[in-house]
Amino acid sequence: MIGTATILNNDNGEATLIINSNLEEVRQGDYFVVGESMALSSQYFPVPPSFNVNARIIDINFGRQVGGKDDTVIVNLGEQDQIESGHLLSF
Repeated sequence: MIGTATILNNDNGEATLIINSNLEEVRQGDYFVVGESMALSSQYFPVPPSFNVNARIIDINFGRQVGGKDDTVIVNLGEQDQIESGHLLSF
């Protein structure tokens, strides 16, 4: 996530937004997706999933270009793919 926005109006699929906060520059052509608020437990135990996972990294924390050991990444999978909080993936 690079920021939050509020929809002011939505006319025929073209929306007008107001940017509430941003961590990076927002540019023309950027895509916005509806985010959900979710509560994460403060107590979980990292374990690998019991099945093979085929995922792609779609972002590294705060839009960095290069990651390293123990960095957190964002992948293109979620609950609909049976990925749960605490699942530990290795690449």
